[in-house]
Amino acid sequence: MTRTKILLQQALQIDSRNTELQNAYSDLLRELKRHKQQLRLGELLRSAREESDRQRYTEAISYLRVAAETDPVHPEVASLLSFAMTRQKEGQPQQPPDLTKSNMQEPLDQEDSGPTEDYATRVMETLSADGSPLKPQSEVGDTKPEVDIEQEVTTSASKLGLLANANDGADSTKLLQIPQQLTDKTEGENGLTLQFSEAVLKTQLVETPSIRRDLTPELPAKRDELTAKAKNEEIRAAVEGAVTACDAAMAANKFDHCLRSLDDLEKQYPGNVVLAAARKTCETKRGQKATQLLRGAIHTAQQQLRNNSSKRAEEALREVECAFPYVALDIRNDWKRLKVECGTPLRAKQAASASGIPAKRGKVGLYAMGVTIAVASLAVGKVSHLRHGTPALPKPVVVGAAASAPAASVAISTDLEINASPWAKGGECPRQIW
Repeated sequence: MTRTKILLQQALQIDSRNTELQNAYSDLLRELKRHKQQLRLGELLRSAREESDRQRYTEAISYLRVAAETDPVHPEVASLLSFAMTRQKEGQPQQPPDLTKSNMQEPLDQEDSGPTEDYATRVMETLSADGSPLKPQSEVGDTKPEVDIEQEVTTSASKLGLLANANDGADSTKLLQIPQQLTDKTEGENGLTLQFSEAVLKTQLVETPSIRRDLTPELPAKRDELTAKAKNEEIRAAVEGAVTACDAAMAANKFDHCLRSLDDLEKQYPGNVVLAAARKTCETKRGQKATQLLRGAIHTAQQQLRNNSSKRAEEALREVECAFPYVALDIRNDWKRLKVECGTPLRAKQAASASGIPAKRGKVGLYAMGVTIAVASLAVGKVSHLRHGTPALPKPVVVGAAASAPAASVAISTDLEINASPWAKGGECPRQIW
């Protein structure tokens, strides 16, 4: 149970607001207290039986009365107490003094423990005169600080308002003063004072996690250690997630997104060694992947250039341009050189295509001019036919360099035919009825 208590304390330091942990810790403290009482009860019963066997019934009754306070309904306690009291009345009529906690509580409630010491001394003197001492003086002294401490802890905590304000968050600095004050009052009992006062405070203020964490001096150091450990685990888990995201970005050739998660973590946890090592590893992997991509693209582009396919070569280089900033200088120079080589054949083809456009335009214009002349010749022939009633057969029109000659010949023959017609002799153009 002690190990369970330590584990619960550590868990509460990590998550002090967890209600289930608080309830479990409270139950464990109650169980530890009950277990301690059972052990104490067993010791008291064993001592009472030993004293009864020695016929020292006064001592046995004292042990049994303390045991009855721990467990009033325990059957063996009641049986032994009845037997011891009966034998005491038969053999020792003197009434033994009652040193139970209930009778001693009144003087212990006072700030000065002097009345308690006087009371215990008188009891010892009385029993010594009878020849059967109640308990050695050392044992009486051992029980006094424990009772004093419990009373002082409760009184001091009440005066400081710690018990009343426990659920509202009591001042832990005041709480830590109590064990030291008790140590000063009980010189020579430092270990017992601190141990018992802390146990009482833990039991009374168990529902106040902020105070419970500060009850013992070693807890702050343990809490800091646990906090640092939890922080390191948190960083380690975050780094693993960032590395996974980096690998996914590299698989998709998104090299500019690889280190974004790690950059965010560095802002949150600056100077962390684990984070710095993870970043260095990711940068190395990114450089290797980028180098592999560019070398493959360069090899493909060289093959396409040998096949006179500069366009495909340029496309191969353009596809891996995203990896260009993350490779070595020599690889970048090779990539640039091939990019230039891919552009040269394309520019030559474009220049040749542009130079052929004027020649095509000249041929088209010459052809159009020839067609126009031919149409004009046909029109003149039609007019001549209408005037003379005889068809005028135009000469064939040749489209080309001599395209202008037929036009001149057509014009001359037309004028001669008009002048030779019988209608031209009259000097006026005959009227035609359409």
